[in-house]
Amino acid sequence: MRTTRLAALVAVIIVAMIAAGCGGSSNKTSSSGGTSPTTAPASAKKGGTLTMIASGDVDNNLDPGYSYYQYDFILDNDLHRTLYRYKPNDTTKPSPDLADGEPVISKDGKTITIKIKQGIKFSPPVNRAVTTKDVKYAMERDFLPQVGNGYANSYWPDIIGAKDMASGKAKEISGITTPDDQTLVIKLNRAVAPIVVGAMALPGTAPVPKEYAAKFDSGKKSEYGPHLVTTGPYMIQNDASGKVTGYQPGRRITIVRNPNWDKSTDWRPAYLDKIIIQEGADPVTGNKQVLSGQGLIGNPVDLAPTPDFLKANLSGSKKGQLVPSPYTGRTRWVALNTRKKPFDDVNVRKAVFAGLDRQAMELAFGGTAVGQVATHIIPPGISVFQQSGGKAGFGEDYVKNPAGDPAVAASYLKKAGFANGKYSGPPITMVADNAGNQKAAAQVVLNSLQKLGFKVNFRTAPCDTMV
Repeated sequence: MRTTRLAALVAVIIVAMIAAGCGGSSNKTSSSGGTSPTTAPASAKKGGTLTMIASGDVDNNLDPGYSYYQYDFILDNDLHRTLYRYKPNDTTKPSPDLADGEPVISKDGKTITIKIKQGIKFSPPVNRAVTTKDVKYAMERDFLPQVGNGYANSYWPDIIGAKDMASGKAKEISGITTPDDQTLVIKLNRAVAPIVVGAMALPGTAPVPKEYAAKFDSGKKSEYGPHLVTTGPYMIQNDASGKVTGYQPGRRITIVRNPNWDKSTDWRPAYLDKIIIQEGADPVTGNKQVLSGQGLIGNPVDLAPTPDFLKANLSGSKKGQLVPSPYTGRTRWVALNTRKKPFDDVNVRKAVFAGLDRQAMELAFGGTAVGQVATHIIPPGISVFQQSGGKAGFGEDYVKNPAGDPAVAASYLKKAGFANGKYSGPPITMVADNAGNQKAAAQVVLNSLQKLGFKVNFRTAPCDTMV
């Protein structure tokens, strides 16, 4: 499902079979509500506190090296300066953030040179100016198993020495060098510089001070998140030693101004003095609080209102309180573990796709007010979307009916060797995020699988445990 609100978290994960992730976006907006602003109004003033009400929690203790889902990214955008970043009014091309201009790529596509801005400082207790050595260490730690980054090995494996870093053979990436404090040079094995640069808008390039963080990265699991320092307009409230005090997992996150942030180096206005994220809310109760309160927003990741809620509550003067965003860069999907039976058989996978009621999943997340049923993995807004079939998709029979097609599903199960068109093999295990809408969408997947004959061991867990 593509969504029209800034959102994303795992919808469902099935171990032996299914996981759900994020990506894509939509150019479809709701008929109700306002339009998504991309610049601050002329009357905007500095100050105040904003409270965001959420159902779930961020994934894995705030570490930007681990951050992977949109809830994480919402915070990362406030806390960190990455080399590049997408501006609200330009979601097609990343703009320099920590970088002091566009990257310089060699003619053979194997060398990238980036200059960074001067005068950007870490939050307390580090306080010093950022250098390219901090970016180098950030990218190196992305390959550490104790950090658990989800994309470094996909986007940056061609950096010379990256595979040795990932395997533990090296303690540094030889292909990343820092000739001076403002210059970063990256050498590649292949001419894939645009791919490497494209991923530099992700939080894995947020600078990390090695002299401070290395001790937290030395164990089986990094503990840098609970001692986080930042370079953006804000920081998580902490004590004098750097220990985060403003994060109570599943309950509350308190974000305050970074006193070392220099407005002259940043295009973000950062008007607020404080942001409080109140977690653990029931979606219905949380949305009612937003509609009736002041200084409140609902977390678009896990507090998307259902159609019934919108119909019952969003009318009259409150109609403009739902603000759709046309592009979110995210698609929800259900993933199958193709290394295990029965999903090593492409016909079984096609049967599951054909039988899945994607319209019901859309309703579980809020219906057409928050998104549309996806036709394939490439989202609107990506240059090859139209070349890949656009909204019509690829035209395969197992994709055509968004409500599911039992007959088509049965035909593929028969091709997989199940003569009566029903799965009759061993039970499978399915794991889902236990947050409100995610759990509801997972229940739709469970029902669809059971109709195909699957016996399912269904489990729910907090997002980080599920992952």
